[in-house]
Amino acid sequence: MSSTTILQLRQEESRDVSQNGNWKSMLDYPIQINEGDEVIIKSVFLDTTVEDEGIIAVPDKLDLTMGCMMYLQNYGQDQTFLADFQRLRIYGPVPEINDDPDLDTTEISLGGDNNLWWLGQTFAPGPETILWDIESITWAPLKPINASHMVKTMPIEFEYQGVIPGQGLTSGLVTIPNCRASDYLKFSPIDVGKICVGTNQGPTFHITTKTQTYTNHYVDSGSIKVNYKKHTGTHDAKHIVPQIFNVNFSLDAGNYTPTEIAKIITDKINNVELSGPVYLETSPAIGQYPVNTPLLKTIFQNFNYISEVASGHNPSYETEQVFISSTLNELNPETDGRVFFKYDTTKMEEQKSGPGVTPYVNAEDRFVGTSQIALEYDTLANKLKWTILHFPIFNNLTADDTVNTAVPCAAYNLVGMGTGLYKLEVGIATRYSGIAWTSLTAKNSLNGEKSDFWHDIGLTSSTVQATTKGMRCNYGGTATEDNSFTVTATDGVNVTGALPGLDLPVVKNNLLYTTPIRPYGTQTVPVIDYVATNDTTSIFASRTFNLAPESEGYYLIEIGTNFKQSFLGGNATYMSGIQSIVNRYFTQNSFTSDQGAGSISYIHKGESQTLTEFNVRVLNPNYSVPTETQLGINNTIFIQVVKPKLLQPQKIEKVKN
Repeated sequence: MSSTTILQLRQEESRDVSQNGNWKSMLDYPIQINEGDEVIIKSVFLDTTVEDEGIIAVPDKLDLTMGCMMYLQNYGQDQTFLADFQRLRIYGPVPEINDDPDLDTTEISLGGDNNLWWLGQTFAPGPETILWDIESITWAPLKPINASHMVKTMPIEFEYQGVIPGQGLTSGLVTIPNCRASDYLKFSPIDVGKICVGTNQGPTFHITTKTQTYTNHYVDSGSIKVNYKKHTGTHDAKHIVPQIFNVNFSLDAGNYTPTEIAKIITDKINNVELSGPVYLETSPAIGQYPVNTPLLKTIFQNFNYISEVASGHNPSYETEQVFISSTLNELNPETDGRVFFKYDTTKMEEQKSGPGVTPYVNAEDRFVGTSQIALEYDTLANKLKWTILHFPIFNNLTADDTVNTAVPCAAYNLVGMGTGLYKLEVGIATRYSGIAWTSLTAKNSLNGEKSDFWHDIGLTSSTVQATTKGMRCNYGGTATEDNSFTVTATDGVNVTGALPGLDLPVVKNNLLYTTPIRPYGTQTVPVIDYVATNDTTSIFASRTFNLAPESEGYYLIEIGTNFKQSFLGGNATYMSGIQSIVNRYFTQNSFTSDQGAGSISYIHKGESQTLTEFNVRVLNPNYSVPTETQLGINNTIFIQVVKPKLLQPQKIEKVKN
């Protein structure tokens, strides 16, 4: 005979819930475990009713903001004016300023370097301006820290006041990578590399990530520390900061499929009049431009815009439009953040404003940004993806250039030219221009509370960050401290372009010869060979839909208390708290239940122990806690304590012979 006690560990009754599937249960009446007592999980009920990886739940209306930067791929086109072949793009710094012979930009201006050059603007801070360098963010995982616990990929989002007057708050993020909690020091601190204004007391920089988000990803919110220092460089050289453009729209509450979300977002932002009607005004002071959207500008339109903003803010405030070098494929990393080009807007104005000429003549203006944008749902990969975020290279590929029959192309750029930093390599230009997302934020329309919408659908992984760390550009003087920026961008990660596939160099006729790649040689204009292609390098989201952890068929139940088990996994994983393995094939009515079949029995040995609290965690096979899209709140564990009843010794009477 034995006595049995049933303990109910119910998440809904707990006052200490980190997230669904991770809670602490306290006993009103402690129970003592003696030698020989058996402890076993009798049954498990997990709330998997919310588990529908094909649905994106938006409980409240959201205000969405998408911040982006613009870039140009600097290949052999658009280096000179069409009319007289004089320089359209002016490169710097020049040796007279920098006194560095390797930085002579004469060669690069002839054929480009095939790298990405990012749109920025200059600013000369006054002596009264107090600037701060935001260097890094320190973080640590939740305790206990051991090899069995995993930190899940998560963004740390922040806002700061940039150096441009009247610019308002700028959003950004850094990403904590997926890693073992015990290895976190390999990734902490994380570089930030921002310059912001502030006071003598500190910078205007604050983190906006919700506390619950840290806990959900096994990160200790109390460990977050922003590391910064006062910017002490002289104000001789101008600061160059990226131009950030914001797209704003709302998303109504509801349940959406990934396909619906993709179409809604694409339709919302794919509008040439996203910011209002296209200007029809003919006044030279205003200009006449074919677009009014944060995603696509003309060079002259943006030049006039930042000039008008500057003069309206402060007549003495001067700013210029520049493009900063950022190496693609790491061919010439020495140029990152150090060199620039700007358009000769004075000559553009002269060429387009003659007698009888309208205020806008497209022949001498240029675009920057993206002409096409599409978010799609890939049904094979079960992921959202940015199919295109770039402005393709177009070429007629016909003998008649007067006919508008241009098709998307990739371009083989010139090769084998130049010395020093500007030694040009073999390169394929896969786009004319494009954008990259810098921040994706969402707030509740009613109360302004931050939402993890973008992270939940996996798109924050597609962002880029401009960093000032180690970037100095002698623009207008000599830089004594970081004053410029660079961007690390990778095709298929945070930028898109034409896919440079194996089929690209094949000429499609019966001769089967290759696309000619000719050295620059003695020619006076760059040689560019165009190849038509509609294939692009897509950016896939980090979240996989319709592929929940049930593919491995089980959950692990971890009970943190006085009794321990031995659970050995791969990669030297040892966990002492695993008490049950819940088979997902026993799922009924959308709840996952187990009636003790997977329980690991524990027989107590040694001194008596008192049980007062239980730390419960439901784990995926990879030891991560399921997300709130996989587990609801109605989770309960029943523990059975069996005490054997001691048998009374029986009196044995002596049998008389």
